[in-house]
Amino acid sequence: MMKDEDEDEVQVQNTEVIKGKKGIQKKGRWCAEEEKHLVSTYINCSGDPEQGIDRKKGALWNKIKYSYDAAVVKNPMKSFTMRWGQINEGVTSWIAALGLAERLQASGEVINELEAKAHELYRQKMEDGQPFTFHHCWLRMQHLQDGCLVEIQPL
Repeated sequence: MMKDEDEDEVQVQNTEVIKGKKGIQKKGRWCAEEEKHLVSTYINCSGDPEQGIDRKKGALWNKIKYSYDAAVVKNPMKSFTMRWGQINEGVTSWIAALGLAERLQASGEVINELEAKAHELYRQKMEDGQPFTFHHCWLRMQHLQDGCLVEIQPL
């Protein structure tokens, strides 16, 4: 079995787990490694040429969750799809800010200045002025064609 170059093995350590009504679950925030693996799993599962995107959302999200859970601490489905929604929204907004920064770019402006301007535009767009925190996810998603980020929304 060949390993996809975008697929990384992720080991999550120091994760607090709790036992609740729905069994043992992870508690707390998502770490960058978990987010990277979620993005890679989404890309690998949604880009399956045999299945394409002509399938029910539930079937796709079950496949993504199964693949993801095989490598990291299990998350409840709601947490899983909600986090994807946050990543998707953040990266989509970042792409828009980066595109606007490119259109506003002055002749001779270097890439570092362009990215700084994109960060400024992103913060202005956010209601609470939060910075872009999904750069590690964007690096994995930037090669996707336009529109691939929003084709499959969370449940």
